[in-house]
Amino acid sequence: MYALFAEGLESLRLPCSYVVLAPAIGVALFARHRAAATIGAFVLAAALVAWLRFAGWWFETPTGFTQVMVGVAMIGIAVLAFRADHWATDVGLGVVAGGVAVWSWIPCVGPELGDLIGEVGSAPWPNLAGTAAFMVGLLTPFVALAAIEATFPKITAVLDHTWIRTAGAAVVVVMAVLVSTTLFDDLASELAQRSTF
Repeated sequence: MYALFAEGLESLRLPCSYVVLAPAIGVALFARHRAAATIGAFVLAAALVAWLRFAGWWFETPTGFTQVMVGVAMIGIAVLAFRADHWATDVGLGVVAGGVAVWSWIPCVGPELGDLIGEVGSAPWPNLAGTAAFMVGLLTPFVALAAIEATFPKITAVLDHTWIRTAGAAVVVVMAVLVSTTLFDDLASELAQRSTF
């Protein structure tokens, strides 16, 4: 499990991971002082969808009309969360952004993740923790930010500005527009081709 965490950390530097990291940045900025709950929701959704994909229990990558609807729904959720400015809508946006980002993600497969993907189809439940360890490794900067926010809320009060929330919302909306126009998948594919472990 530690090896999967380390491989997730190592994947931070690879372009294929940017498809997950960019939305995480948007969610972290959007959440402001609610970073712990919102980033936690993003990480949990990303880990769950990754595990379901690896196990073969998740939907195929969205295409055509489904992709347009997923992107439009994301825009709607981002606007709702921005207007409501409530922890529940922020957490909801974290769940949706994390799930959609990993849904289209093409992971950089190193030896540890390769072994996990090979095993998870025949033994999904024992590999849930390993998938979570990899995703926590990949999203370590955001997990650290959430831990700091939960432990020292006054430190992250610096993030509590409307323009920071607006910037985070813009990142999420750009992601949603890319999803709805099928460019997010193209971007994921291009970044995966530029990545070598």
